Amino acid sequence: MRSTTLLPKGLRDLIIALVALALAIVVWSVLIVPVAI
Repeated sequence: MRSTTLLPKGLRDLIIALVALALAIVVWSVLIVPVAI
């Protein structure tokens, strides 16, 4: 049984990459902002 997704694999991978990048920016901001202040 194959699970069908609305998004093509390439677009799904792109979304995962964007989410990972967003999380990295949030973590970076949390670590850098207290130092800057």
